[in-house]
Amino acid sequence: MANKCLKGFKKVGKKCVSKKINNIPPIYNFGGVHIGSGFLGLLTLIFITLKLTNFINWSWFWILSPLWVPGAIALIFFLIFLLISKVFR
Repeated sequence: MANKCLKGFKKVGKKCVSKKINNIPPIYNFGGVHIGSGFLGLLTLIFITLKLTNFINWSWFWILSPLWVPGAIALIFFLIFLLISKVFR
């Protein structure tokens, strides 16, 4: 049994690695909130830590902004694209 890998993993040498292409970086799960291990995820964790240790007195709206600002920017670009496509149709 010790020589088998779990479903979705393959054996490479003595280790079991994911069969997924490019091995996506790990995602941390905090009570259902998924924070990627990228720059914005790290920035969010730093902001939360600073807020909980009372180093900053920002609103939670801004503490969690690294999570929602990229989506808001993408939505704005999408709406602009839709508007332009309707105008030049």
